[in-house]
Amino acid sequence: VCCSSRTLKRADARTWMKTMQRALIPLAIMGSTVLPTVSAFVGTAAPFLGLAPGAVSSRGPIPLRTPPSHLRSASCAGLSLRMVATNAVSTDSKSKVGAVREILAAKELDAVLLLSGDEHQTNFYIPFITGFTGSYATALLSNQQDEDGNGGNWLITDGRYQIQAAQELDFSTWNLLEVGTRKPSVGEHITASLGEKGLKIGVNPFALPLAQWKAVKKHLKDHELVPLTDDILLPLWDEKEGKSARDGPVAVHDLKFAGKTVEEKLAGVRKSLKEEGAGALVTSSLDDIAWLFNLRGQDDEDRPVFRAHGIVTETEAHLFIEDAKVAAEDVQSHLSTSKVTVHSYQEFGPKLTEVSASCKCWIDPARTSWGVFDAISRAEGAAAPLEKMSPVALPKAIKNDAEQDGMRAAHRRDAVAMARFLSWLESAVARGDHVTECSAADKIDSLRAQLDLNQGLSFPTITGSGPNGAITHYRATPKTDRALTVDEMLLCDSGGQYLDGTTDVTRTMFFGEPAPELVDTFTRVLQGHIGLASAVFPHGTTGHQLDCLARAPLWRCGLDYAHGTGHGVGAYLNVHEGPHFISATRRDFDPALEDGMTTSIEPGFYSEGKFGIRIENIMLVQKHSEPHQMGEAVTLLKFEPLTLIPFQRKMINPHLLSADERSYVNTYHARVREEIAPQLQGTDDKAALEWLMSNTEPLEV
Repeated sequence: VCCSSRTLKRADARTWMKTMQRALIPLAIMGSTVLPTVSAFVGTAAPFLGLAPGAVSSRGPIPLRTPPSHLRSASCAGLSLRMVATNAVSTDSKSKVGAVREILAAKELDAVLLLSGDEHQTNFYIPFITGFTGSYATALLSNQQDEDGNGGNWLITDGRYQIQAAQELDFSTWNLLEVGTRKPSVGEHITASLGEKGLKIGVNPFALPLAQWKAVKKHLKDHELVPLTDDILLPLWDEKEGKSARDGPVAVHDLKFAGKTVEEKLAGVRKSLKEEGAGALVTSSLDDIAWLFNLRGQDDEDRPVFRAHGIVTETEAHLFIEDAKVAAEDVQSHLSTSKVTVHSYQEFGPKLTEVSASCKCWIDPARTSWGVFDAISRAEGAAAPLEKMSPVALPKAIKNDAEQDGMRAAHRRDAVAMARFLSWLESAVARGDHVTECSAADKIDSLRAQLDLNQGLSFPTITGSGPNGAITHYRATPKTDRALTVDEMLLCDSGGQYLDGTTDVTRTMFFGEPAPELVDTFTRVLQGHIGLASAVFPHGTTGHQLDCLARAPLWRCGLDYAHGTGHGVGAYLNVHEGPHFISATRRDFDPALEDGMTTSIEPGFYSEGKFGIRIENIMLVQKHSEPHQMGEAVTLLKFEPLTLIPFQRKMINPHLLSADERSYVNTYHARVREEIAPQLQGTDDKAALEWLMSNTEPLEV
């Protein structure tokens, strides 16, 4: 296999690398004779991909992060974390749990609580210890076990991951528990699992957000959370399992995309500090830092963020980051012009102590660790910190004019790739071509990589065929890969990162003649999508208040889904962005939807062992200009669809839709035609254009 880094664009190379890795993975398991060749190939190709040897496909082995090694002093000195990629998530969970129990005994602890986050809300230990690869979980390991050494350990996750966890966990070692709407909380699960007797539960204070610490502690009764002064699991971590990956320099985010200068953003933070009587904002939130300082990084596979901390006072702005990441001349100039003082990452702890002793600090309890809170509280003469949603969160979520225009443009380009993909996919499967979940995902990934301003994926592409579609956040691997057929549903959830925006779209497809029951179920999900997408609501309404609009058509048929209905989307940032959500679960911090916010609308239905249906568009909250009689003080809001991809027409039963619902679909499809068809005029776009035109024909009864 030969290639030249000079002839491959980064995005093209990344997609090509994924395909080659999948082809080579089966060879790697054949023995030591082949493995050195594979390793040499990956090592040769990796540098120009921005990856390290051992980096992996988004649908192959799961990326992990190295545990931090110097972040346990009270002053937080030396906080550090770097990303790694492993050749496989360990399946030997039982032996690792046994090793953890030996450590617990040596530390005189009864249990240890592992969170899915670190001080930057990232993940490494959960998959390493448990084998569960979902993005959200809490693990509780105890010294309670039967005579065979089984049991005494619990993995707690929400409804999105129950099927996946059931497939990945070793149930001789782990018990699976669920949190969510109408379910016990993590703290309640812990108490119920460990019993009433007071036990000592070790926890890494820097991996536990302050709000979560308080929520867990409230239900622990006589149990005690013991903050660990060192990383007790570090001895289990084999550094040979991974090497540094995607640990490159940051780049300046152009003002034409950012819309506001760093000085303007800092002025907004300082205005909020003054209003709240605080003297400094302390943040470890990676997307907040990237947005605030108009920088983007590459320390994460799918998010353009970088490892850093930030402190903003009334007169100064401090960025704590590895020196090599900001060494470029344009980055240095950008930060200097913006009056940002750069420090090494390890200087965060001492500076935090200094600032805490001189003024009141503002921290976001949902995104600041218990360890950082404790460090502030321990500083000599420190005032109790202000615990409130970050003053960066809402300005980041409410897109300015440039960000809104960029999001629209990014979604139009993304729609072209999706039209090309779905038209190819329908034809290929109908012809009987051998198309699998993995090859379908590679196809859409490669089509996105060809688009202007593309910077990669916004998350690993989900292509779930048949029963795999019922796994909400399924990731196809060579082991689970299934061929697509005309007799099964395919759920495809995918998105891209572009310099001007971030996309996320889900479409559910059927390639043969669908049974009437499938069409009706799909239509009920579509009704839920329309019910929320067509809503008009007064300013001050929260996502929680709107959530039932998407579920009502499903509830009437005795159906539901065990995940939220909507999440915010960043402007070339996190594909899941808060602080707003559309969810059946009420949250302590639940801001109202505002003009300029983005949100997904993605109701679904999942029949375990059979199929999954989800319909997702990204929406932009906008003012509703129609006259009303609710008083001059009331502003009405509505949703503008950013996603411009047709719903598969043959999966819609128009007789189940009301006249208003049919009108919504027809109006939406007319807009898709108007904006996307002119971009499908190339010589290779004939099939895509025909597919687009066919699927946007008006619905009739």
